[in-house]
Amino acid sequence: MERLAKSLALKMYNNQLIAYDSIDNYSYAIEMCAIRIFGWVILLSIAALIGWFLEICCYLLFFSMIRQYGGGIHLNSLFGCLFVSIALTILPVVLFQFGIPFSICQGGVILSMIFVILIGSVNNENIAWNTEEYRKAKRINRLIVFAEALIIFISLFLNINDKYVFFMMYGMVSASASMLLDYLRQRGGEKNEEIRIKDSQGC
Repeated sequence: MERLAKSLALKMYNNQLIAYDSIDNYSYAIEMCAIRIFGWVILLSIAALIGWFLEICCYLLFFSMIRQYGGGIHLNSLFGCLFVSIALTILPVVLFQFGIPFSICQGGVILSMIFVILIGSVNNENIAWNTEEYRKAKRINRLIVFAEALIIFISLFLNINDKYVFFMMYGMVSASASMLLDYLRQRGGEKNEEIRIKDSQGC
């Protein structure tokens, strides 16, 4: 995928569509777009094959909105990321059929909303927002999580089919959990760095 993206970016440069110093940026952008499209095609194909297409669309919509502006944990491997994405897409089908209590899901939605409102977004080396972009992402993500929680509770009040509401809740909670994991990872890294600096100063 990386080689193909680089080749397309070079072709754009040869056709005088981009400057030479923009090749790496365009190559990365093309690669990310291709990976995202590939991932969505795989996940939606699986959703159609197992007969839960609309439900999984609800999950993907609620998950991806928070993921877009909230950040979250990233894996280094494309195949690792794809494997986890497939597992997370199939998991709500299993959980729903297992009969997980809705009260637990509702509690997860409330905790997710509180966490996102407090933290906003999680910046990391893969996203690398600048200060202004980070502030904007925080504002947008807080609005998104509030809107998602509102839609979920209105859907419950209107007695919308439990399956769709469950997948909405799962999308919101899993995206917030990904943010939490990345937040804890970064805090752990900061503490380890502080310990390393203290040890070096002590020596």
